[in-house]
Formats: sequence, structure tokens, C-alpha cells
Amino acid sequence: MKKCARIIILALVSLQVSQILAQLEIPPEFCVDQVPGHHAHPTDCTAFIYCVIDAVEGLGGHCPYDLHFRPGENPGEGTCTYPALAGCDPDAGGPGDRECAEGDFWDDRVPGTCNRYFRCVNGEITERQCPDNLHWHNELGHCTTPALSDCPYPLCSENPPEEGLELLPHPTDCNLYYICIDQEPVQRSCAPGQHFDRINGWCTTPEEAGCE
Repeated sequence: MKKCARIIILALVSLQVSQILAQLEIPPEFCVDQVPGHHAHPTDCTAFIYCVIDAVEGLGGHCPYDLHFRPGENPGEGTCTYPALAGCDPDAGGPGDRECAEGDFWDDRVPGTCNRYFRCVNGEITERQCPDNLHWHNELGHCTTPALSDCPYPLCSENPPEEGLELLPHPTDCNLYYICIDQEPVQRSCAPGQHFDRINGWCTTPEEAGCE
């Protein structure tokens, strides 16, 4: 039964990806003289183009959840990652307009990430990362488990647990949650009238879930 459910979920994800591929404009003859594999889109940081042998235009797609495509060390290789790490947009992932002056001390999440944050100390800003698979909690100002974090992005852990499923709460809807499959978040919903309990990782009554 679990295997069947997994196949159904992956099929739905594949359908969604196929719809996305059809919407992306591919530059004419992009894949001419390109090695087979994934390549960055020339004008869209969130997009990539997949070229095959003897292809002319190739197929394109978008990274999920506003992530950016980062080319790998070898041509045709790449992955979707945080905008601050992709290197496509020079303005992505910066501390914005928040001032860090002498005597200031503050922490703030790196935009588009869950496990990275900026730290301002006496006029100097450094970028830091939570250890292991922990996520940054911006309101409380420390690293915690993904289930307890206030991160607004459904990003699965880079090193998922060997046993059991990784479940993530939806950032704005108490009835929804995510199951991580192959490090990709797949949205699911609790039964009508129930909320997802981020601490215990299951659906229950709104009173027991404590979701606001």
C-alpha cells in the first residue's frame, strides 16, 4: 500500500513538472553545441534547460519554491538551491536595507533559505549556517528542528533521516503539510477539520495541534 501511494505521489509530481516544462520559453537552437544535461536559462535564474544528444532546443523547467539553478563544476551538471548560493542574482540573499552599525547586534534569516542566517555584530555582517539538519527560527533567534522552525519555505533536509518520513508543516495553512520524497516536498492535507501537529508529525484536532 505504501509503495502504491509513493508511485501515485511521484506520478502527480511528474504531471506538475510536465505542465511547468510546457510554459517555459526556450531560446531557439539553445542546445546546439551544448553537452547533454542541465544548463542554466540565459535570462531566468529560477529556470534550467535540459539538452539531449543531437537536440536543437531542449526542454526547460523551473526550480520549485523560487529556488535558483546553480550550474555544477562540469558542463551539463547543476542543481536547484538557495538564491544566495546560486550566484545568478547578485542581489539575492543579501541583508537588504537593514543597517548594521557600530553597537548593533541582530540575526536575520538569509532570504530563500531555512538553515542560514545573517549575524550583525558591531557593524560587521557575517553569514552563518545551522549545524546538522537544523533550521533557523527567526523570531526566537536560534537554530531548531525543521518542524519547530518558523521558516516560510518548505525545504527538505539535505541529509534526510535514514528511518521514517520527514514531514514539514505548511507555513500558512494549518490543514496542510509536506512529505519529503527524494528531498522534494510533496504537499498533502489533513482530513477536513483537522490540523497538522508539527511536534508529533500527525493530523489531529485543532486544539491538540496548537497551530495558529
